[in-house]
Amino acid sequence: MKSSPEHTTVYCFDQFELDVERFVLLADGQPVTLEPKLFNLLWLLVRQAGKVVTQEDMIEQIWQGRVVTSNAISRAVYELRKILDQTQGADSMIKTVRARGYQFNVAVKQVSASPNKRTATHFRPLWLLLSVFMLLAVGVMWFVLKDNQDEFSAIQAVAQQEVSLVILPWVREQADDRLVHLSHVLVDQLMVQLSATDVNRVIGPDSLSGISAQFNDMLTIQKATHANYILEGFVTEPAPEQLRLHLTLHHFNGGVMEPYDLGAFDFPWPQDRLAVQALYNQRKNTVREIVKLIQPKAQLLTEDTGLIPDPGVYRLLITAHHLGRSNDCEQISRAMELLSAAIEQDDQFAYAWHLLMGNHFKQIWICGGSNVHYDLALKAAEQVESLAPGRFESAKIARNAILLEHNKVEQAYELNRHLPEHKNRLMYLKVSNLRYAGFLNKAAALNQTMLIRDPYFYSSRPIYQAPNTFLYLNEFEKHLALLASPGNQYHDYYRALNLMLSGDASGAHEVLLRVLEDQPKGVFGDFSRALLAIIQGDNQAAIRKVEETIQLRNKQGLSDGEVTYKQVQLMALAGAQDDALDLLELTLKQGFFAANYWQSDPAMKALHNHPRFNSLVASARQRHRAFARRFDLAAEF
Repeated sequence: MKSSPEHTTVYCFDQFELDVERFVLLADGQPVTLEPKLFNLLWLLVRQAGKVVTQEDMIEQIWQGRVVTSNAISRAVYELRKILDQTQGADSMIKTVRARGYQFNVAVKQVSASPNKRTATHFRPLWLLLSVFMLLAVGVMWFVLKDNQDEFSAIQAVAQQEVSLVILPWVREQADDRLVHLSHVLVDQLMVQLSATDVNRVIGPDSLSGISAQFNDMLTIQKATHANYILEGFVTEPAPEQLRLHLTLHHFNGGVMEPYDLGAFDFPWPQDRLAVQALYNQRKNTVREIVKLIQPKAQLLTEDTGLIPDPGVYRLLITAHHLGRSNDCEQISRAMELLSAAIEQDDQFAYAWHLLMGNHFKQIWICGGSNVHYDLALKAAEQVESLAPGRFESAKIARNAILLEHNKVEQAYELNRHLPEHKNRLMYLKVSNLRYAGFLNKAAALNQTMLIRDPYFYSSRPIYQAPNTFLYLNEFEKHLALLASPGNQYHDYYRALNLMLSGDASGAHEVLLRVLEDQPKGVFGDFSRALLAIIQGDNQAAIRKVEETIQLRNKQGLSDGEVTYKQVQLMALAGAQDDALDLLELTLKQGFFAANYWQSDPAMKALHNHPRFNSLVASARQRHRAFARRFDLAAEF
């Protein structure tokens, strides 16, 4: 909707004015920074006030018909609500109309005024004009004192106030539809996730049409956008049915652009429905990885966090990050060596300590390392907390794992029950504590809240997190849907166990064969071998393999009751009832007392009528009730 040059169209609602000619949103007369796509979305909603605007309308008018995810639209609406509703009550100006779209829910008055005869509310306050003159004066002085530096002085001033990032288009010329589709969806998802980080301003490809001819000149782009960082990428097809995304992050530093190669991310092109879903999940997870790589560099300007690596340290981090994405134990060890080297050069680099902590957990869960890694993980987590207080949840995660390892579920829950519930990783600590104690319904309710916020929470963090609460409730389909894509032995074992317990032994057999092709190490690799032996009818081989895991964990000094319960299940499925009951007693002593699951677990059916089983269940119930009384919870049986 365009007005004549003699007049400007202004939409007034509540304390806001949307001036579509000057492309500005005013709140109580003050300009509000809006990314162009958000401005256009607000304009669409406002001029259709009272009517439902469908997602299809938004895609056609705002995204020009490009394929975008509903999540990208939801996030854009969320960003608008943060701006519009910050001084409002519970009701949002933008109402969600289920299964239809969105509706602007506030009365709007459209006015048309001459640009030269604006009302008082449209004039900038005097102090703002004075500020502009002051900035100009400072700029002149800088020019006099610093000859030849005028081109980046103003940009440096902006850089000190905010962290901003430009994302260049990843497909710039005529390309295969697959490349175009993948790059557009990745960029949309990346912008959504970056908007929830310390990056203050994200400028997407749709806002760069005016400088498209200069996409190869990073300084020109930087000068036009005043951005601290530019993310450059391109998609190739290195082999049939395989796509590869290459990324480079350019940092504006001292008047020059410093490039950092963020590495490559591979995508198999899908051939069927299941592969399409796997690719979609992988895209979400890859975007998370990209955000993790960008964040440490973007936080350089926040000097009180300890996240200030030099370029050499940052490049070590990037290499270690890519190595650590693998489940290969040699690559994990190599990643730890690089992180140690980075820390040796800069022991104030909090994010390097954070990644080192995660790799210590991988050594335990994937590579069968000893509990020494728990102590080292806690040390690394404490370093993170001292360097960047409150920025990471590392210390809380490490402390929770160690408490569970030492039969201190009650102490862990005491520390975690008052943690803020708006962060999924912190809420997961509560979920794990409640699961150990047998409060499965309460844990499931927290899980549902987590999944509303992030449906890919479990599939994107497959090392030490799995949606086992749903497995313990025998909600097999929901559990399967939340597991990570095939390729992680930890989640793949639970996938096979799920199929076995739900009656699909052939499906479990297929999963396990695929897992064992990679010759996995560690306890879950051995669990997979034991479960495969059970499916193939070789119970004695299964029992021997479980006994090997018992000996290994004793040697390592590991005593996680939930892992011991996996040994119980395997022994029970292999027909070794006495061994299963011995391990069940050990499970209880190690602090896994989910008695309601013991009774409903299909693997335990053969033990249900055994007097010793009933006695152990009674003991577990007793501890469960004591837990409930201590924390004022309703017991679950």
